[in-house]
Amino acid sequence: VDQAAVAVVTNIAEDHLGESAVYTLADLAEAKLVVAHALGSTRPLVLNADDPALVQAARGVPCPIAWYSLDAEHPAVLAATAAGGLTATLVGDQIMLGRGTASRAITSVARIPITVGGAARYNVSNALAAALVGTILGLDDAAIAKGLAALTNSPTGNLGRLNAFEFGSVRAFVDFAHNPHGLTALMEMARALPAARRLVVIGQAGDRDAHAIRELARTAWLGAPDRVLVKEMPDYLRGRPAGEVTGMLLDELRRLGARDDQLDLAVGELQAARQALAWARDGDLLL
Repeated sequence: VDQAAVAVVTNIAEDHLGESAVYTLADLAEAKLVVAHALGSTRPLVLNADDPALVQAARGVPCPIAWYSLDAEHPAVLAATAAGGLTATLVGDQIMLGRGTASRAITSVARIPITVGGAARYNVSNALAAALVGTILGLDDAAIAKGLAALTNSPTGNLGRLNAFEFGSVRAFVDFAHNPHGLTALMEMARALPAARRLVVIGQAGDRDAHAIRELARTAWLGAPDRVLVKEMPDYLRGRPAGEVTGMLLDELRRLGARDDQLDLAVGELQAARQALAWARDGDLLL
């Protein structure tokens, strides 16, 4: 793409490091920010001010930056406001768009299904980014609000991303969250939701290094789950023998203090879902 009207970078986080000559977060930032070259010197790049690595990497970007943040007092947002730039922030439960010191409310978080009433803070952040993109592309505020309200948590609305299901009083969410960064966001949401008990299902492809595999287990355990179901992924062994990845995940969970009665093993996605539902009772939350 030689030219773009707008571009977005939401975060810089460890994933697939070691592939395609990308070994560090600095390398990844450089690769992601290549989109700035399609914007020229006048079209804006939308960036997440809440990502410190992104703020650091953006210092050499040649185009204008439209910052968004969950913190209306973030220094990058305040600097952009003082310079007359575009911003998006969260004030109370309102999505706010600003140009310079003038700002206006677009919609409330409660009207955006993918935020799960605000519990999914990372999707509140994504909504801020989308609102900025919409206004840069010339959409009016009503159209932006309508678009944010239309993106649902169903498999047909956004397949594999925070898909929500209810089985009586049992709530289940299915999300691709395939690295520690994504799983951290999901665990933060889970802690913000009421639940009698919490179960998390995790698995990992064999092309991740041992550190990344064990970090996934550590991230899942930070969510204080009552049960962790580790799944073998036969179609994603990617060079490792069957049982090696699940063995590392279970070993790390036990090292962290998980008891055997808090752990379970499944082979494949379908079996994992069935075992999770069989364990669940009224008021439980499944991830």
